Amino acid sequence: MRVLLNSWVLACALLASGCTLEAPEDPNAGPVPTWCQDIRPILEAHCVSACHGATTTGSGRTDFRLDMYEADGEVAGAKLMAPRIHARTVTFRTMPPPGNPEPTEAERALIDRWAAGGAPACAETVTDGGS
Repeated sequence: MRVLLNSWVLACALLASGCTLEAPEDPNAGPVPTWCQDIRPILEAHCVSACHGATTTGSGRTDFRLDMYEADGEVAGAKLMAPRIHARTVTFRTMPPPGNPEPTEAERALIDRWAAGGAPACAETVTDGGS
């Protein structure tokens, strides 16, 4: 009887303090991140400056750029590179190379969700036609 009473008191105290037994929030919940609003700023901060943008002196790679979404002729953009971006930043964590600022865990999670969600460009805005 005493154990049951103690359990009841503990449960009431937890509920009164705002503590619940709900599962933690799913990090994959919510809308899929987009290139324009979420991913481009991350890539600009960690990938583009001297390696994977207009200036490629840090990487020597001229076959892709991460400062643009769509391909431009023979140069792939982030859309086509999404699986590689995911692999190198999320799965293997080999980018950016050592000595460069790394994305936070939250930024890596956004890249993960973006790539898994089809690497969308920008959120589409829906209008009511002006009425």
